Amino acid sequence: VVMVWNWKKNETLAYTQIMQNVMISSLDWHPTEEIVLITCGTAVYLWSYTKNLLVNLFPNSLLKYQYAFFYGDGKNFIASHENLINREQVKTFTICKYHLVKDKYTGTTVVYGCKDITTHSSVNCSNG
Repeated sequence: VVMVWNWKKNETLAYTQIMQNVMISSLDWHPTEEIVLITCGTAVYLWSYTKNLLVNLFPNSLLKYQYAFFYGDGKNFIASHENLINREQVKTFTICKYHLVKDKYTGTTVVYGCKDITTHSSVNCSNG
């Protein structure tokens, strides 16, 4: 559950339930709009908490996202996902820059394009 509240008035302004039994790995507030970017398992969500609108930006993803955050003026975001572990038990991460645009017919925000900006960092996962 993600909640937005007014701590001065001790009241909940909005809440949403993302996925059951999946840990939220990152949250980021849009720099100018009332939108939160939420990374959770294989999903990256945009949540407009004033409209109570939750959009999964990658609905068919099989990748596990580590984090996502808005970049610059909020028209772009950066997201990192882990790649499959290879035979040497080394996990690699891909970092991409995505562009957000509003669909002119529906008014919904969609992801347009991806630019791989990764440096292919890796983590050794072996027990030795």
